[in-house]
Amino acid sequence: MKHAKQVAGFFQSHSTYASQQINAILSAAFSVFGQMFSMIFALVIAFTVVSQKERLAEQAKTALYAFAPPARADTSIAYARKITRIFSNFISGQVLEWSFRPCEAVCLPPSGGIFSFGFIKRPCGEKGLSATRT
Repeated sequence: MKHAKQVAGFFQSHSTYASQQINAILSAAFSVFGQMFSMIFALVIAFTVVSQKERLAEQAKTALYAFAPPARADTSIAYARKITRIFSNFISGQVLEWSFRPCEAVCLPPSGGIFSFGFIKRPCGEKGLSATRT
């Protein structure tokens, strides 16, 4: 009888631990899949907007002229064009800068652990993974 109680206690404590672990694993899996779904959904929306940007711009311009005075609509469109040009040049400059110096900011795991990442800089002439921490 004593052994039966010990065995029952053992299984009860381990089944609680196992159910906690299963709950943690399922929670992490649902979180990962939820994030992946959100990312895929955002990419679909982004590609849709980019592929139809001319049509969207025409519809926005039509709505702007419908609800605002012509002088204000013209000014708003001029500002929108300037903002688009500035933002486009900024993104182009960032890509151009990164393409000429891709080894300036390399993200490698520090010796502290695989899940904590730090930004590491190394000169472009250096080869391999040796780097200096910033």
